[in-house]
Amino acid sequence: MAILRDSHTCRTHFVREGGHILRKRLAFLSAIAVLILLLTACSGSTTPSTTATGPLTIGISLSLTGDASGDGQSLRQGYELWQDYINAKGGLLGRKVQLKIYDDATRPEQATVNYKKLITVDKADFLFGPFDDDFTVNGATVAARYGYPFIQGTGTSPGDFTHGLTNMFCVSLTASRYMASLVNYILSLPGDMRPKTVAYATSDDPFTSSQVTPVVPQLEQGGAQDGL
Repeated sequence: MAILRDSHTCRTHFVREGGHILRKRLAFLSAIAVLILLLTACSGSTTPSTTATGPLTIGISLSLTGDASGDGQSLRQGYELWQDYINAKGGLLGRKVQLKIYDDATRPEQATVNYKKLITVDKADFLFGPFDDDFTVNGATVAARYGYPFIQGTGTSPGDFTHGLTNMFCVSLTASRYMASLVNYILSLPGDMRPKTVAYATSDDPFTSSQVTPVVPQLEQGGAQDGL
């Protein structure tokens, strides 16, 4: 029996086959690693920013309180880890990086307010994304209005990319592909080892449903039927 499990904030999926458990973690720190590569590459370019003095400010809205505070706090730790790493390497464009983070209290509308303030009041040089889909779309919409690129890694529901936000750059896979390698592994097993039944545990949310929906027909074609 194979078990595909997800929830609105879960990035871990399990398959149980023959008493063995295979774990796949899609940690946000992988997105941070890509951000490091992306922004470090920018440091070699010649732009007016190279002549500026003082820290280079990166504005972020995070859910530090409220229902998603656990995820928001973890995301802040990841961003701060990146900040320490990049500053130890000399910063970006010859300037040290300084994060400016506001709490959106797990309210999407507050994320909108926060990003507008980061742009118009704090004059942030770059913007990084918040946690979750609605917050990301709201932030990217504000950024587009002011001509800012928006780099994010947690707004991965397919619907997030249907708003014409050409300024939004996601460093993570779309959620619809989160289980691809897991399903490919299951289907690669010999017929006598491949699970015959599958149980799908999900929620009524675009982030989680988009992970499960694409794999159902794939597994059925591979001979694994819904076991519930």
